Amino acid sequence: MAKQGGIGFFPTDVDMLDDDKVYCLMAELGGGDAASADAFCAYGRLMALLSEIYREGYAIQLDARKRTRIAHKMGLDEKGLVQFIEACVRNGLFHEGFWREFSALTSAGIQERYQVARKKTVHTLTGPFVVDAGGNAVDVGSGGIFRESSGSCPKIPAEDKEKEKEREGEEKTDSPSGEVAGALPCLAAPAEGSSVFIDTQGKPHRTALGAITGSYLAAGGRDSTGFVSRLRGLCPASCRGDPARADECYGLVMAALAKYDPAKGRDPWPLCKTILEQERGRT
Repeated sequence: MAKQGGIGFFPTDVDMLDDDKVYCLMAELGGGDAASADAFCAYGRLMALLSEIYREGYAIQLDARKRTRIAHKMGLDEKGLVQFIEACVRNGLFHEGFWREFSALTSAGIQERYQVARKKTVHTLTGPFVVDAGGNAVDVGSGGIFRESSGSCPKIPAEDKEKEKEREGEEKTDSPSGEVAGALPCLAAPAEGSSVFIDTQGKPHRTALGAITGSYLAAGGRDSTGFVSRLRGLCPASCRGDPARADECYGLVMAALAKYDPAKGRDPWPLCKTILEQERGRT
């Protein structure tokens, strides 16, 4: 699901594999063989990363939680994700300056394709991390929501307004002041800026706890309040709920919920408990 300003699809050249930058990335990560399984794994991860960017708009700024979430979706740890991005930057697939200084991913090509996909409304881009056709920085901005400028403000269809109301209602259920959210304030903190947390069904939430409970219910769980309470019971006495630890817990719980098979049990809790205890025992 694309965020406001994002797009639900993006154009891809049929000869993308012949693009020098893509070919060099695949050759580098394929151990010198651009046709190896590792090379095509790199190609798939590049497409996954592009999807994350276009979901946001024409650029994405990676904070700690986004790195954890995206790394998990790509089958990597955070260190592996950064190494993959570094390889992309070395091969000219992302703007090096924005990545080095702001942890932001974009490029002239990405922004050109974004404008093609939104050609009915977008004439020029304004906001952070805009680059020109030559790849030169035009506006470094200050982060936040990616805005677009057009000749006229497009009207929002009635059905889209209804969906927007539904999303607002969902955000209220994710509020830190809610009964469930109050059980784990570290995971109930709203995402920074325009960021969202995505549950296993691709649905956005303003908090990590919202994504967790949404994923739990989607997996067949029935008592989300009890589930969160049991999660709280596993919190180490020494844990102060710092963002890094919250990110770690969020990643482990989401990994367990994504792995859970309803055909093999009636409740995701035992698997979540096992994974949390095993991983914490290694640290």
